[in-house]
Amino acid sequence: MVIHTNLSYRSFLLIAFLFTLANPESDSDLINELVSLRSAAESGLIPLNDEDVSKFITSVATPRPYSLIIFFDAIHLHGNSQLRLPEFRREFGLVSATFIANNNNGTNGKKLFFCEIESTHSVASFQRFAVENLPHISLVSPMTENLTESDQMDGGDFTGLAESMAEFVERLTKLTVGPIQRPPLLSKTQIGIIVAFLIISTPILIKKILKGETLLHDRRIWLVGAVFVYFFSVSGTMHNIIREMPMYIKDYEDSNKFVFFIEESEMQLGAEGFFVGFLYTVVGLLLAFVTNVLVRVKKLEEQRMAMLLSLSISFWAVRKVVYLDNWKTGYEIYPYWPSKTNKGIEEEVASAFVNHYYHIFDNDRSSLSSLYNPTSLLTFEGQKIYGVENISNKLKQLPFDQCRHLISTVDSQPSSIAGGCGGILVFVSGSLQLHGEDHPLRFSQTFHLIPVLQGSFFVQNEMFRLNYG
Repeated sequence: MVIHTNLSYRSFLLIAFLFTLANPESDSDLINELVSLRSAAESGLIPLNDEDVSKFITSVATPRPYSLIIFFDAIHLHGNSQLRLPEFRREFGLVSATFIANNNNGTNGKKLFFCEIESTHSVASFQRFAVENLPHISLVSPMTENLTESDQMDGGDFTGLAESMAEFVERLTKLTVGPIQRPPLLSKTQIGIIVAFLIISTPILIKKILKGETLLHDRRIWLVGAVFVYFFSVSGTMHNIIREMPMYIKDYEDSNKFVFFIEESEMQLGAEGFFVGFLYTVVGLLLAFVTNVLVRVKKLEEQRMAMLLSLSISFWAVRKVVYLDNWKTGYEIYPYWPSKTNKGIEEEVASAFVNHYYHIFDNDRSSLSSLYNPTSLLTFEGQKIYGVENISNKLKQLPFDQCRHLISTVDSQPSSIAGGCGGILVFVSGSLQLHGEDHPLRFSQTFHLIPVLQGSFFVQNEMFRLNYG
């Protein structure tokens, strides 16, 4: 009898041991561990690695007793201002802290956990979730089995930052996050120090105002402020702040070099704006010097020398700004002088048209539609395309992204077909440099320009061929 009892007891222990091996951690153990990790983490964001993903997600049978919402981060990309990863991570932490504060005492607090996965030591997890770009947030629901099919935030959900993230969580989990609790800008101690400082300094400040001894009564402060505001406006600083433009970028062809000026009319780096603002400020200060200081000089020779020097520096500065504008836009500014040479008007029109056409083609191809009309005909590599819409669609679909045209020759002649209306034939040959290609493509292109208004033309006919061989 004793032997039978011992065998039964041992069998029971063996079965319990085998059951423990098969189910090493119960649901309550996993939840308690997640709660413990959340309590120790900043803002309640639980850091996960590849092993944790397996432990809390893939190794747990569905339906799980909890949901996980995961923010995917990459520390080495925090310096990229366009991704704004630190900002999104901070907002995600606010949502987590708000959820914990509003649900800490209820059962809902154990149904959702906010986590983060950093790419440095969790490459496999990024692959499991099929993370291809950042920022990326995935919600693993209790029924999620395939991690690539987890709910993901769309780009529009990031626009409202923490509020949009909270709406995303509430919509999918049916749990309440609550109003976002943002930390105050100033602590109570800081507010107390500021109030005490104001109380102490107010009598002294009033006394100095009555005596006219404040900085606001100093003309030099106003002068420096006016120059600063002028420089701030002409250097495009607001453009740089709103668009978060960097001061410079790395050269994509040589990572050891930096680019301060970009040959693109729609983009301006910070250093470029400061350079132009400096030149404008120099001209403005010289103008102020001439009109307010130089007129007080009594010696005529000194006045003339200072005037010539000021004009020379101003001319140099303006010339640099005009050169930079021509380089970025492709347009040239030059004075027109009536000429008695045999150069026809068609050559001037052809030159202006070619500069305008290829600049738009290389920078904003969709705007080329304004150069055609419903009767226009484009023959592209033997394919005939009629009408503005069809031609515009064809040009926009060309695989010539980030290209640059290099013009070799431009020939033109008056068109007899126009019946004396001033039509012009333009023939262009050159090369087409594509981004990432070592060798440019040779091309030939012919335009038939027809006048519509005085000084205005449209493209009636156009032919394009790539020259191989």
